[in-house]
Amino acid sequence: MLLVTRGIEAPSDHAVFASFGKHFIEAGLIDTSFKPLVDLAQQRDTAALREKSCEVLALADAVKALYAGMDNSLRFAAEVARQPAAVPSAAAAVDAGSVRDYRSVGCPTNFVKIKLDLAQLKTGDRLKVLLGDGSPIQNVPRSVASEGHKVLSQEKVGDHWAIVIEKG
Repeated sequence: MLLVTRGIEAPSDHAVFASFGKHFIEAGLIDTSFKPLVDLAQQRDTAALREKSCEVLALADAVKALYAGMDNSLRFAAEVARQPAAVPSAAAAVDAGSVRDYRSVGCPTNFVKIKLDLAQLKTGDRLKVLLGDGSPIQNVPRSVASEGHKVLSQEKVGDHWAIVIEKG
């Protein structure tokens, strides 16, 4: 589930472990000493993993601790500490740089991606998001509002929707 915080939908177990290695171990969020375990899992070497059950449990504890340190913007404590004090703000009006096309992204990944986009903005900044019909337009505006943001507009454009969100 941590991969969702990165907007990743891994299609296979192999891709899950490869993505975990890249986005959590190589990124320094999980200790590099766990890389051999993740490699064994990626290779589906269950016999070797059983022999290393204490290390597997330690990795599970490290993942739980990482998860426990996640904030409401789906960022981890180590990332927040590394972030520069001043983050450039998007323009108050919606411009080309603050339009995200998530028409082909399903729920709940589209909401996670929007949440990560909003985390980069300052209060009052606006983000325009393109969403597909059906579940995305039914769920995302409600979820965004429940996070304290304002849905300023919601417009059907052809076969998709355009919503404008103001960060709360």
